[in-house]
Amino acid sequence: MYYDKLKKHPAMKQTPPGGHRHFALAKVGKETYIGWNNYKTRPQISYLKEDGYIVKMYHAETHVLYKIPKNKRKKAKIYVTRMSKRGCFTYSKPCHGCLFTLIEQGVKIQNIWYTDYSGNWVQMKQEDLGEINAK
Repeated sequence: MYYDKLKKHPAMKQTPPGGHRHFALAKVGKETYIGWNNYKTRPQISYLKEDGYIVKMYHAETHVLYKIPKNKRKKAKIYVTRMSKRGCFTYSKPCHGCLFTLIEQGVKIQNIWYTDYSGNWVQMKQEDLGEINAK
């Protein structure tokens, strides 16, 4: 799949700000976009946690999503992975907030992939949306 492309992509050789190891790769036709977890101060990405703490950050999924032109987001395939400290691919299922944002922006659930604890790619399923509706 895109594992080899992600592994060889120039962005993987760079150290993102803060040394983050959680990445998302988006494919739209022949275009490739990469995002990673990072902190920003844009008000569009601020949200209030239940304990009153204000979070201002992009997760890898939303970071890559906002790099894709709006008119192409419905055709995007999103691949999310995380590197362990030992350099192995590990669990990276999108959180409820990111999954909701991806779906809201038109990304189809079957076009979202993530790595499990063993580094294997897992395709999101329609049943995963039930978790969002329950929240």
